[in-house]
Amino acid sequence: MKRFLKHSILFSSLILTALFVADYIVSYGLRKTRYKEYGEWNDIYSGKLNTNLIISGSSRAWVHISPQILDSLLPTSSYNIGIDAQVYDIIRTRQAVFLQRNPLPKTMIISLDIHSLTKKNDLYHYNQFCPYFFDPIIKESISQYDVFSTSDFYIPFIRYLRSEKIVPLGIQEFFSIHHINSNGRVKGYMGNPRKWDNSFDRFKTKNKDGKKFHIDSSQYEMLKNDIIAYKRKGIKVILVYTPEYWEIEKYILNRNEIISMYNQIATKNAIPFLNYSKHAICKKQSLFYNSQHLNKNGAEQFSCLLANDLKEFVK
Repeated sequence: MKRFLKHSILFSSLILTALFVADYIVSYGLRKTRYKEYGEWNDIYSGKLNTNLIISGSSRAWVHISPQILDSLLPTSSYNIGIDAQVYDIIRTRQAVFLQRNPLPKTMIISLDIHSLTKKNDLYHYNQFCPYFFDPIIKESISQYDVFSTSDFYIPFIRYLRSEKIVPLGIQEFFSIHHINSNGRVKGYMGNPRKWDNSFDRFKTKNKDGKKFHIDSSQYEMLKNDIIAYKRKGIKVILVYTPEYWEIEKYILNRNEIISMYNQIATKNAIPFLNYSKHAICKKQSLFYNSQHLNKNGAEQFSCLLANDLKEFVK
């Protein structure tokens, strides 16, 4: 019996050691790559983003606002930390990591939209978080979702078994076999050259009587509390609602309620809320690739417009 226990303990120790080694190799490798979302996460974790303006939000931040254009027209150095297809609880997670790891910016632009205050059950591109499980901010945030199990958080490497496609990438990066040094984004921004697609037509067909977006009270409270906290740190917060194709308005049944909530937050905290949903740019379908996203041409026109409007706030 003693011999069996001894062998079992030895075998378990070898397995655990192997898992630790595999975890280290893959995680370290992924923290070197610029493949897709890892590029911006790794910039943030580097601690070297000494910028005085950051742009935060969902995809409507990172495909709409060009830091290069802002920097060319304003006395600033900016970076876009927008994160694709996420609502506010994950958006704020990236903000929190940035503020912990990098010098505090003077200004934070928070891009909001009709989805920002909803609550999701899924975690889009969940494997982007795998290399950063060492960070309590990440672990606490994503544990609210049903993507990762308890074993994923406490047993090394197990989380990669559900994300096996990124394991070879991590290994190749670790051993310098193949390095991806660009994901096409510049300072977190990447304009999309796509032309107008038919996704909005499908949306209208599916939602002929319109659609109401659920407002989650916890998301709303997090946004309010974060703005207060950022102001206490001396960060100037600017809320922005970037352009959306004008026809979507009549299909979002509680759109006015959502916009009103953003206005109320801005008024109560004495911060700007720049709402571009009524701007002339919203009427030009050629500047969009779907109802929620400007294409590259539209985004760069908008970035110039935004830079001009920011002149009184960014000095």
